[in-house]
Amino acid sequence: MADLWNRKNAPKIAMIYGHNPRWDSSEAELMEAAKFDLIIAGFKIDDSKEHIEKLNDNLKKLHEYNDRLIVVSYIAGSCEYFPGTKYFDDDCFLKTTDGNNINSWPGSQLLNLSKEKTLKSFMNLIEDKWPSMLNVDGVYIDCMGGSFDSWAVELESKKKVKIDANEDGKEDSIDDLNRLWVKGKETILKETRKRYGNEPYILINGSMESDYALDYADGTIFEGILDHISLPENFTKYTFDDIMNKYIPWGKSATGKPNCTYIDVTPGFDVEFGHMMKRPVEESCRYLEKGYSNLKNMRFGLACALLGDGHYTYQMHTKWLGNHWWYHEYDIPIGKPLGTYYKDEDDTYKREYENAVVALNNTFHDTIVHFDKRMRDETTGMEGNDFFLGSKDGRIYIRCGL
Repeated sequence: MADLWNRKNAPKIAMIYGHNPRWDSSEAELMEAAKFDLIIAGFKIDDSKEHIEKLNDNLKKLHEYNDRLIVVSYIAGSCEYFPGTKYFDDDCFLKTTDGNNINSWPGSQLLNLSKEKTLKSFMNLIEDKWPSMLNVDGVYIDCMGGSFDSWAVELESKKKVKIDANEDGKEDSIDDLNRLWVKGKETILKETRKRYGNEPYILINGSMESDYALDYADGTIFEGILDHISLPENFTKYTFDDIMNKYIPWGKSATGKPNCTYIDVTPGFDVEFGHMMKRPVEESCRYLEKGYSNLKNMRFGLACALLGDGHYTYQMHTKWLGNHWWYHEYDIPIGKPLGTYYKDEDDTYKREYENAVVALNNTFHDTIVHFDKRMRDETTGMEGNDFFLGSKDGRIYIRCGL
């Protein structure tokens, strides 16, 4: 297990959904969770005053074990509700030109964020879900990309539908939908910040479409986005520069606090919805082992994250989060950054830290990384001045003698 009290100089690592502190969490569970520097958690709260007090005691312990830890409470986004819930009646849901609701995540339907009624209902939900009774640092709001959530339209069935947000019987253009949804999401963030001030963290799931939220949020997540440059079959959608130009500005939060942004990469193979529930345990374990063992992808993502100031997570898939994966590289005492990242003559990207240099090879060819002073590759343990760095790989090199 990591030395929890000496990770201040190590990379900042995020845990998404895998650690949900409970009132009856054991000491071992709390110490395991405290390795992470950002935890997105969903809390199960009952009416027991005693249970809430014990949960708060456990959350306090987490922060004592790791004083740079940020814990945010999950709030479902606009793609994760269905008619009949406490907050949204049928009129709050997006319709097709035939007047039908639109499915999104399995069991959920899309809200209509162009309606003032829906936005007011969403703020009522945040009011009720706001974790004022808990010792957490803020909230995470899902599905907040700066456009219409076209990716979520009939997500499982892939059925084509004609969307009618203003319910005039005519199909709306994607440009109109994008404009209306950005306005709606910005209203949610602006109102949330207005109600709760600058002290709590607001983290959103906005990925490459988060710019509109820079004035309101303390971080965004780049979920699986690095797969577009780490996997050859995907590399045409985004370039490295595209991603870094979006990621780097989120090294600072809107309120001046340390950011709660994170960036990640996955093993690179798809899984079905509810894989763990649909497949035999042995098959799921094989998938997990295959994902955990793709060390090259893990290192590539970590190096990308360390070129900026966000957190990092390596997880199975956006459909299969919460993996308790930990790697040797997560505990390397790199120290504080000494400047911004740069592109070197060997075509690698590098960033200097107090104790280390992070190097990323984003090309499709292998290369040799040279240092004037003797270094140690923390992945292999080898020392020297010249190191092999494979295509789409990243490494952390510690200065020898430290």
